[in-house]
Amino acid sequence: MKHLFLLASLVCLSTNTLFSQSFQDSIEVYESSLEKLESEKQKIKEQLNEFKISYINMQLKSVGLPLGAKQEEIAEHAGLILSYNENHELSNWVSSMILPDIEQGNFSRTNDFRPDTTISTGSAVEADYFLKTLISDNKFDYDGYGYDRGHLAPSADYRWSQKAMSATYYYSNMSPQCPDFNRGKWAETEAFLRSYVMENKTELMVYTGPILKDDLPKVERSVNQMSLPDYFYKIAIDTRNNRAIAFLMPNQMFEDPIENYAVTIDSIEKLTGLDFLPKLDEKHQVFLESNCNAEPWFSGKQKGDRVALSKDEMPKYAFNTRDARAFMGTNKKITVCGTVVSTHKSRKGNTFLNLDKSFPNQVFSVTIWESDHVNFSYEPSVFLKDKKVCVTGKVGEYQGIPSMYLKHERNIQLLD
Repeated sequence: MKHLFLLASLVCLSTNTLFSQSFQDSIEVYESSLEKLESEKQKIKEQLNEFKISYINMQLKSVGLPLGAKQEEIAEHAGLILSYNENHELSNWVSSMILPDIEQGNFSRTNDFRPDTTISTGSAVEADYFLKTLISDNKFDYDGYGYDRGHLAPSADYRWSQKAMSATYYYSNMSPQCPDFNRGKWAETEAFLRSYVMENKTELMVYTGPILKDDLPKVERSVNQMSLPDYFYKIAIDTRNNRAIAFLMPNQMFEDPIENYAVTIDSIEKLTGLDFLPKLDEKHQVFLESNCNAEPWFSGKQKGDRVALSKDEMPKYAFNTRDARAFMGTNKKITVCGTVVSTHKSRKGNTFLNLDKSFPNQVFSVTIWESDHVNFSYEPSVFLKDKKVCVTGKVGEYQGIPSMYLKHERNIQLLD
């Protein structure tokens, strides 16, 4: 019996060993299949990204590259096309696209700044912006000239493709920008357009460049005598929704909302001598190039905001919310006009109104204390919502925002 038990045990052990080996072999087969699938998936992703890059460059050409640059050399890269001006060592323009893919993109900045070797005369280089000296242990000492390497086509527009993102780091896509501008309102404008793309599930064709003039100063220590632009422009075209907008911004720090710098494409053409959208029919061109209303471009928390009123929309001697800031603390009584985009009545009964832009981006606010509500024949927080109004009083300041206290209904004029 002992021998039979031992034999049975050996058979069981052998069976378990065979089963264990078979199980391990099966696991390896599945894992190998998964590796092959992942490898195939990666290849398909790369092919898809190559297709998207080709699509972008084809679309940019189909609408037509800007015409009329006095001096240019065209360079085509992954996802962008540019016109280089040797006299200024800057691009006249860079054409690019923003795809909805940015919402799922997860590539980080490549930071591979480099000269554009496709430019026959040579592009700007690192030494046009700063000097870098190796000091010790692979550490460098940086001697900057005071300007950022400002992207024209921003790298964040291409976070779905490392190859396309890398193309934005050619020095031909850079321009010297004041740090406060590059990291402030210029970056805000770029984010403004990306937010529009994500919310509307559309794509944008974008044209970006400096305003180049013969009398521009040079970056003093630039090895190639690179010009220092006073202004930059950015043009966005939404062909699916038949919508366009342009921005013209000074190369300096400013606090005004970016929509205050919205202009027509026509005005950019006059400043640059360029002809944008040359392949579109004339009627379509006129429609797109004459519009500068920023309101349809608002997204997220900006929806419902309004642009500052024009002089034609206001009474004589009145100011819009954009100009009101200049009167903060002057103790001068003025009239400020705008649209009441948001209202709030606190638990204590005080009413707060925001004109043109709502919290947290407010540009002008109005306060009516609870004790002054008896001087109103209506409930201000309800009646004034979404109405165009003019308010008269002294402009004060609350947390850096122009504000006004109103005591009586007669201090508010309805424009609607």
